[in-house]
Amino acid sequence: MARGRPKLLWKLDDVGQGFSAVTVSRKTVYVTGEKDNVLHIFALDLSGKRKWQAELGAAWTANYPAPRSVTVDATVHIFSPARRAGCFDTRTGRQIWTVDAGQFGGKPGGWGYSESPLSWKARDLQAGRAELHRGAR
Repeated sequence: MARGRPKLLWKLDDVGQGFSAVTVSRKTVYVTGEKDNVLHIFALDLSGKRKWQAELGAAWTANYPAPRSVTVDATVHIFSPARRAGCFDTRTGRQIWTVDAGQFGGKPGGWGYSESPLSWKARDLQAGRAELHRGAR
Protein backbone atom coordinates (compact mmCIF):
# COMPACT_ATOMS: atom_id res chain seq x y z
CA MET A 1 0.00 0.00 0.00
CA ALA A 2 1.34 3.41 -0.97
CA ARG A 3 2.05 5.75 1.88
CA GLY A 4 -0.84 8.08 2.70
CA ARG A 5 -3.46 6.13 0.78
CA PRO A 6 -6.32 4.37 2.51
CA LYS A 7 -6.67 0.63 2.06
CA LEU A 8 -9.09 -0.35 -0.74
CA LEU A 9 -11.88 -2.30 0.95
CA TRP A 10 -13.90 -3.23 -2.14
CA LYS A 11 -14.49 -2.26 -5.74
CA LEU A 12 -17.64 -2.50 -7.84
CA ASP A 13 -17.67 -2.54 -11.64
CA ASP A 14 -21.30 -3.29 -12.50
CA VAL A 15 -23.14 -0.08 -11.61
CA GLY A 16 -23.00 1.53 -15.05
CA GLN A 17 -21.33 4.76 -16.09
CA GLY A 18 -21.38 8.30 -14.75
CA PHE A 19 -19.79 10.74 -12.38
CA SER A 20 -22.12 10.38 -9.42
CA ALA A 21 -21.07 11.07 -5.87
CA VAL A 22 -21.97 8.39 -3.34
CA THR A 23 -24.26 8.95 -0.38
CA VAL A 24 -23.74 6.86 2.76
CA SER A 25 -26.42 6.58 5.42
CA ARG A 26 -27.33 3.97 8.00
CA LYS A 27 -24.80 1.41 6.77
CA THR A 28 -25.94 1.71 3.16
CA VAL A 29 -24.07 3.19 0.20
CA TYR A 30 -26.15 4.77 -2.58
CA VAL A 31 -24.70 5.42 -6.03
CA THR A 32 -26.19 6.02 -9.45
CA GLY A 33 -25.10 4.82 -12.86
CA GLU A 34 -26.28 4.79 -16.46
CA LYS A 35 -26.89 1.42 -18.10
CA ASP A 36 -28.48 1.12 -21.55
CA ASN A 37 -29.52 4.82 -21.50
CA VAL A 38 -31.44 4.38 -18.23
CA LEU A 39 -30.43 5.95 -14.90
CA HIS A 40 -30.29 3.47 -12.02
CA ILE A 41 -29.81 3.96 -8.31
CA PHE A 42 -28.05 1.18 -6.42
CA ALA A 43 -28.13 0.49 -2.69
CA LEU A 44 -25.12 -1.44 -1.40
CA ASP A 45 -24.18 -2.72 2.03
CA LEU A 46 -20.82 -1.70 3.51
CA SER A 47 -19.13 -4.74 1.94
CA GLY A 48 -20.30 -3.71 -1.57
CA LYS A 49 -23.06 -6.33 -1.85
CA ARG A 50 -26.12 -5.05 -3.73
CA LYS A 51 -29.26 -4.67 -1.59
CA TRP A 52 -31.47 -3.34 -4.41
CA GLN A 53 -31.51 -1.26 -7.56
CA ALA A 54 -34.20 0.93 -9.11
CA GLU A 55 -34.67 2.95 -12.29
CA LEU A 56 -35.31 6.70 -12.40
CA GLY A 57 -35.81 7.12 -16.13
CA ALA A 58 -33.82 8.19 -19.15
CA ALA A 59 -30.15 8.86 -18.51
CA TRP A 60 -28.31 12.06 -19.45
CA THR A 61 -26.24 11.03 -22.45
CA ALA A 62 -24.29 14.27 -23.04
CA ASN A 63 -21.18 15.42 -21.16
CA TYR A 64 -20.33 14.12 -17.70
CA PRO A 65 -23.59 12.90 -16.15
CA ALA A 66 -23.51 13.45 -12.38
CA PRO A 67 -26.82 12.73 -10.63
CA ARG A 68 -26.95 13.56 -6.93
CA SER A 69 -28.75 11.91 -4.03
CA VAL A 70 -29.54 12.65 -0.41
CA THR A 71 -31.17 10.52 2.28
CA VAL A 72 -33.89 11.68 4.65
CA ASP A 73 -35.11 9.25 7.29
CA ALA A 74 -36.16 6.09 5.38
CA THR A 75 -36.04 7.66 1.91
CA VAL A 76 -33.37 8.45 -0.67
CA HIS A 77 -33.90 11.31 -3.13
CA ILE A 78 -32.23 11.71 -6.52
CA PHE A 79 -31.96 14.59 -8.94
CA SER A 80 -30.98 13.42 -12.42
CA PRO A 81 -29.06 15.48 -15.01
CA ALA A 82 -31.94 14.61 -17.38
CA ARG A 83 -34.21 16.68 -15.05
CA ARG A 84 -35.95 13.80 -13.30
CA ALA A 85 -36.29 13.90 -9.50
CA GLY A 86 -37.39 10.89 -7.50
CA CYS A 87 -37.87 9.49 -4.02
CA PHE A 88 -37.27 5.83 -3.11
CA ASP A 89 -37.71 3.71 0.01
CA THR A 90 -34.24 3.01 1.45
CA ARG A 91 -35.13 -0.52 2.56
CA THR A 92 -36.77 -1.84 -0.61
CA GLY A 93 -35.99 0.58 -3.45
CA ARG A 94 -39.71 1.06 -4.04
CA GLN A 95 -40.38 4.28 -5.93
CA ILE A 96 -42.47 6.66 -3.82
CA TRP A 97 -42.70 9.54 -6.31
CA THR A 98 -40.99 11.05 -9.35
CA VAL A 99 -41.36 14.39 -11.11
CA ASP A 100 -40.06 15.95 -14.30
CA ALA A 101 -38.30 19.06 -12.96
CA GLY A 102 -38.44 20.59 -16.43
CA GLN A 103 -42.05 21.55 -15.75
CA PHE A 104 -40.74 24.24 -13.38
CA GLY A 105 -38.75 25.99 -16.13
CA GLY A 106 -35.04 26.47 -16.54
CA LYS A 107 -32.65 24.81 -18.93
CA PRO A 108 -29.80 22.44 -18.17
CA GLY A 109 -26.21 23.49 -18.68
CA GLY A 110 -23.55 21.38 -20.37
CA TRP A 111 -23.66 18.82 -17.57
CA GLY A 112 -27.45 18.70 -17.31
CA TYR A 113 -28.98 19.26 -13.93
CA SER A 114 -26.19 18.34 -11.52
CA GLU A 115 -27.44 19.64 -8.19
CA SER A 116 -28.34 17.94 -4.94
CA PRO A 117 -31.94 17.90 -3.72
CA LEU A 118 -32.33 20.38 -0.87
CA SER A 119 -35.01 20.66 1.78
CA TRP A 120 -35.18 22.73 4.93
CA LYS A 121 -37.34 20.08 6.54
CA ALA A 122 -37.30 16.31 6.10
CA ARG A 123 -41.08 16.22 5.73
CA ASP A 124 -40.81 18.45 2.62
CA LEU A 125 -38.83 15.82 0.75
CA GLN A 126 -41.09 13.04 1.90
CA ALA A 127 -44.11 14.98 0.66
CA GLY A 128 -42.44 15.68 -2.69
CA ARG A 129 -41.67 19.33 -1.94
CA ALA A 130 -37.94 19.41 -2.62
CA GLU A 131 -36.17 22.58 -3.71
CA LEU A 132 -34.26 22.07 -6.95
CA HIS A 133 -31.79 24.82 -7.79
CA ARG A 134 -29.74 25.33 -10.91
CA GLY A 135 -26.65 27.47 -11.12
CA ALA A 136 -27.19 31.23 -11.38
CA ARG A 137 -26.90 32.99 -14.71
